[in-house]
Amino acid sequence: MKYSEALTLWEQDLALTGSRDKEGFVYKEIIIVPSEKNHQAMCLKTFEECHDAEYAILPFVEHDVEVWAIDTTKGKIDGKYTHVVLGR
Repeated sequence: MKYSEALTLWEQDLALTGSRDKEGFVYKEIIIVPSEKNHQAMCLKTFEECHDAEYAILPFVEHDVEVWAIDTTKGKIDGKYTHVVLGR
């Protein structure tokens, strides 16, 4: 999706922050990430370094993006946070 669409979805889904689904997934943070795997890795690395999702996505706003809910309470599995793609 386009970044502008993702921003709208992100704003709508911010209310999920802190909630838990029936499987125990905690919507700890809602972030926008690039759809392309290599770009995701770069964006998430920046996010981890500065913990600022808005800053981390800036280089990728012209690319196709996704909105993720991430659960940072469980740590990483295979180097990635557990996440759910929103708005599909």
